[in-house]
Amino acid sequence: MIRETLFPTHAYTLNDAIMKKDNAMIKKDIMQKLKKTNRPSWQSESNLHLKQKYKSLCDQIIKMATKIFEEQDIQYERFEITSMWANVLKTNENFHAHTHANNYLSGVYYVQTKNTHINFLDPRPQSNVIRPAVKNYNILNSSVLLLAANENKLILFPSWLQHYVSSNKDKEPRISVSFNIMFKGILSTLQAKEYNEF
Repeated sequence: MIRETLFPTHAYTLNDAIMKKDNAMIKKDIMQKLKKTNRPSWQSESNLHLKQKYKSLCDQIIKMATKIFEEQDIQYERFEITSMWANVLKTNENFHAHTHANNYLSGVYYVQTKNTHINFLDPRPQSNVIRPAVKNYNILNSSVLLLAANENKLILFPSWLQHYVSSNKDKEPRISVSFNIMFKGILSTLQAKEYNEF
């Protein structure tokens, strides 16, 4: 028996994404901004990709996205980071399931986190028609898949893929930087194409 993979959904991860000193600089910038708000939890303005302090992170994101587009054989004129913002979640706070509209790729970089993960929901609407009991949950039978969220880890995924963040169970705030990527210029086609490999 051969198991074929149809319409796979990929997320891409990179550990030790930037230098520790760059991560420390980003963390300091976020904590200074948070302190000025006088709030325990917070989301920053969405233009961090234009700030010099975030250049090393932006360079790594562009490099990673370029490799993804090469792997997917995507044809495009150019692309750019369209928005980038910081998130701070205090203990027991979470963030609801959502997508990032009007972008092709989205992602998150973890500045400070312990024992946590990002949750991705099954994007196939018909997969819930029948859900039999399973002996052990795995990638073939689960409706939610988790990726570990480690400090200095970068994760990119399709913007349409629904995701959420579970409650922060650590005493320290969970600090992350989210971002979106979109093509610029003319896209070649919106027409569905067939691929015959079977």
